[in-house]
Amino acid sequence: MTQIHFARTITAALALTLTAAAVAQTMTDTMPMKDPAPMTTSMSGSMQAVRQGNFRALEAPTQGKAALTKTATGYTLTLTGLKTEPGPDLKILLFAGNLTSAGANPKVAGKYVQVGELKKFSGNFTYKIAARDLAKYTSVVIWCDQAAAGFAIANLK
Repeated sequence: MTQIHFARTITAALALTLTAAAVAQTMTDTMPMKDPAPMTTSMSGSMQAVRQGNFRALEAPTQGKAALTKTATGYTLTLTGLKTEPGPDLKILLFAGNLTSAGANPKVAGKYVQVGELKKFSGNFTYKIAARDLAKYTSVVIWCDQAAAGFAIANLK
C-alpha cells in the first residue's frame, strides 16, 4: 500500500514538473474567467443556494469555496477564491460521499458526475449543470486523472 502511494506521489510530482509550464501557458488563453453566481436566493426566486463548503487539501495545498445553487433550468456549481497547485488533466467532480485519502478513487459508476475541467489553478469558476437530481452528491472533488489522485475536496452542507 505504501509503495503504491509512493509511486502515485512520484508520478504526480513528475507529471507536475514536466507539464506545469506548458499547462500554465495554454490555460491562460483557453478559459476566460466567469463571475461567480450569487449564493443567496434572489428576489425573483430564480436561484436558491442549496449547499456549500470549503475545500480542504488531499494531495495538493488548496483553498477556496464551492457552492451548489439550484436554478430554474438545473444547477450551477460555483468555485470562489480557488487556489490549488498546477496539475495536468484536473477535473471537477460531484461525488456521493467523502474522500478521506488522496488515493481513494471517486470515479465509481453511479457515485460521481463530472462537471467540467479545471483550466486555471486560481480564481472564480462557474459550471452549469443540466437539470437532474443532485441530492445524493455531497462533495466537490478536484481530481487529477493522469496521476489518479484527489487534489482537494469540499464537503457540501
